[in-house]
Amino acid sequence: MACYPLLFHSVSTPYSKLIALAFFLLAGPLATPTAFAQTPGLSLTVSNSLSCSQLSATITATSSCTGDVTFTFSGPNNFTLLNTTGVASVTVDGAYSVTAVSAGGLCAFESNVAVNSSLHPDYLPLVDFFKSTRGQEWKNQTGWLSNCDPCSGWYGISCNEGRVSRMSLLFNKLSGPIPPTISRLQALTGLFLPYNEITGTLPVSLSSLSNLSSLWVQDNQLTGPIPERYDRLTRLSVFNVADNRLTGSIPTSLMSLTALTQFWVRSNLLSGPIPTSWHKLINLVSLDLAFNSFASGGIPPDIGQLINLEDLSMAGCHLVGTIPAELNTLSNLRHLYLSSNSLKGTIPSFLGSLSKLEAIVLNNNQFVGAIPPSIGSLPKLITLVVESNDLSGCIPGSFSALCGKDIRLGYNPKLPGGGNWTAFCTNGTGIRNGTVTSVQAGYWHVPSTWSCGVIPKPGDRILVTYPLKMAPDQLNQVQQIQYGATGTLFYEPGAVLVVRP
Repeated sequence: MACYPLLFHSVSTPYSKLIALAFFLLAGPLATPTAFAQTPGLSLTVSNSLSCSQLSATITATSSCTGDVTFTFSGPNNFTLLNTTGVASVTVDGAYSVTAVSAGGLCAFESNVAVNSSLHPDYLPLVDFFKSTRGQEWKNQTGWLSNCDPCSGWYGISCNEGRVSRMSLLFNKLSGPIPPTISRLQALTGLFLPYNEITGTLPVSLSSLSNLSSLWVQDNQLTGPIPERYDRLTRLSVFNVADNRLTGSIPTSLMSLTALTQFWVRSNLLSGPIPTSWHKLINLVSLDLAFNSFASGGIPPDIGQLINLEDLSMAGCHLVGTIPAELNTLSNLRHLYLSSNSLKGTIPSFLGSLSKLEAIVLNNNQFVGAIPPSIGSLPKLITLVVESNDLSGCIPGSFSALCGKDIRLGYNPKLPGGGNWTAFCTNGTGIRNGTVTSVQAGYWHVPSTWSCGVIPKPGDRILVTYPLKMAPDQLNQVQQIQYGATGTLFYEPGAVLVVRP
């Protein structure tokens, strides 16, 4: 808007010796900025349009204000310059505003002008990116800034219809922040910057990239929160910010991104509650929230509505409670990682009905009871880790089909041999198949004394590895009995054991 001088006029009245009256005279609608702009008292000129041969332009301001005049230039990318010469050199195209104010503020004008450009529309944002991420130190910088056309072979840049559509610079020693001007790459569909040393925050300006479908920035040094405005990325399919230093909570606004297929935020410093609206992400295939500092809470039951889900990782998420029965509908689930939490209850038998499961990892929790035999019948299971729980009973005979796979049952004192998988696969130790081992000192007739949680019956072969007592007037029969190094059997009055081969 064109502005005119501030006019001050002194008057005298019975009530005041001096009243200062300031008048702003409005000059009609805002004019379109051009390379030459003039308002009464302030004219602006631009030396040239930006081009490959002239990467900077000079804005010159001339004011009719007398005396010492201060000029303030402002423009794209938060550009601000204050001087008394009225001259500014700029390297970014767009609209610029200039004000001129005389000493004491008795004279003030404002005007606008545009710096035009014949450069490739993605050139200047990429120059910004190169400088901000220390491009001179990149592992591979082939083509970058060697010409003014980023679609002519710049390393990691792919184009579609003359615009940059993909930036892929993984493992390339990038450092420093992602500049906000990256938002000017309006045709960008994929941003792949993992395994670098990028610092700073996730730019809020990314939210204006309406075509963005893949954001991969994992394994960097990003800090700060996940911007809530990312809910504007309605085409986003992959969101991977894993292995950074992000803080704050997961914005619930992101639950509106129905195009998401992968959501990975593992190994950050995220806190607050885990969102409970996952059912809205109907296309989600992989969900990884592992190893964050979320507030204690249960597994959101509505995850069971994600019928396309193949990978669920919530290890180290401060989870409590049990595994919700609602997860029994995840018929496409291939990997389940819930280790290092405080989950309780029994391992649900419905896991044995999820026929596509390849990995079940539940170690370092507080699960109790028996291992469901149905898990041993999973046709694609490769990995089962249930170490460091409080499981008891037998090792299911169906597990013999898993010998040779990555099965870890150890550090469960109430399982046979503490969950000795090698012994199980070598000689069947732990199966309720006629070989029963004592797992703690106690009475013969108490089920928890025995490896399978049941009292030996006639025909069983017995291995006594702890001191045992046979209660008075008890009659017991087995096929064979052997004693380990610390195994003993004490008969109280009237107790009888018949060994009948």
